[in-house]
Amino acid sequence: MPTHSMRRGRKRWRGVVIIGGKIVKTKWFGPTKEDQHKAIIWEDATKREIEKQRVNALIQGVTLAQFNDVYLDEVKQGQSAKTYDEKLGAFHRFVENYGEDLRVDAIRPSMVLEYLQTQEAERSGNAANKDRKNLSAGWNWSKEFIEGWPLDTAHPNPFTVVPRRKEERSDRVVPSEEGFWAVYGVSEGQDRVILMAAYYLAARRGELWGLTWKDDVDLKDKRVRLKTNKTAGVKAKYTWLPMVDELYKALLWQWENVRTIAHDYVFWSQAENQHKGNRFRYRQKWMSKLCEAAEVASFGMHGIRHLRAIRLYTDGARLSSIQKWLRHDTPSTTEIYLKSFGLDLDDLLEVAEASSHSKAANFDSGTKR
Repeated sequence: MPTHSMRRGRKRWRGVVIIGGKIVKTKWFGPTKEDQHKAIIWEDATKREIEKQRVNALIQGVTLAQFNDVYLDEVKQGQSAKTYDEKLGAFHRFVENYGEDLRVDAIRPSMVLEYLQTQEAERSGNAANKDRKNLSAGWNWSKEFIEGWPLDTAHPNPFTVVPRRKEERSDRVVPSEEGFWAVYGVSEGQDRVILMAAYYLAARRGELWGLTWKDDVDLKDKRVRLKTNKTAGVKAKYTWLPMVDELYKALLWQWENVRTIAHDYVFWSQAENQHKGNRFRYRQKWMSKLCEAAEVASFGMHGIRHLRAIRLYTDGARLSSIQKWLRHDTPSTTEIYLKSFGLDLDDLLEVAEASSHSKAANFDSGTKR
């Protein structure tokens, strides 16, 4: 039966579907009796649909579409937004490659090998291995909780049978100030606003994609609220940061020219594809294309965060201030972060120079020994 619960400051009806003692689906409705009736109808219809899918799975076998939907619903409820987005991308690519009607008992290691080889060639060995990890985790969860899943020894987890791809790890590229502003110079419209926000807020990608006009952007008092949620099960942390004039003008332009009535997200896809009109969850290759157009070494949004941290330090900001801008829990994290860029936080060079002899040794003259 629907429950009457608080949501966004008022009582609303919440439809809940429980199967086997576990909540599998929820949906919010309005506060009226009519909404309560709608919630009851939704619960009954959803239960029937789930039961139909269960019976079909037992008779026909589980499809990739069912694998995708059931597992990702579980991930969305129990894990962080960042983890969900990563798994969503892996499943989207695999389903797109083989089709949603493929039965999971038809997945063979040879197919997984072909898929991983393609991802390695088009993206990287690191990216291919991430997909392998996420798809394998989905398989292991599903064999426990999805009825009709192939359990016999003839169908082991095909994602673990195939070996990992070779990884070539490299240091994350931190752009120079000139490089960043060159990329900014070739950007247009919303992309330009995103770059401005990433730089002046030292923002992570997920923090920007989650921004809403109502809750997070205060144009009147010129401030922005970022939501940081890096660990599943840990309460999200909210931080208000001031807008510099350049960022204020950029977000004001976004409000006047790009804002949509379809939803409240600040940044959303305008691409002519199936994602148009929806909030960003992941954007592939847009930064590399801008870097190519600006003729600078390719860097990502996290590289911009690193650049901002370095700029704050070289401009003389205190460690405690930089910690607040980066939204680190402890100053030691910020110290490690800055030292990883080769910055001399301990003033070792200054101390060494101050204690050196006033006269420099002359190595160009004198008796050789």
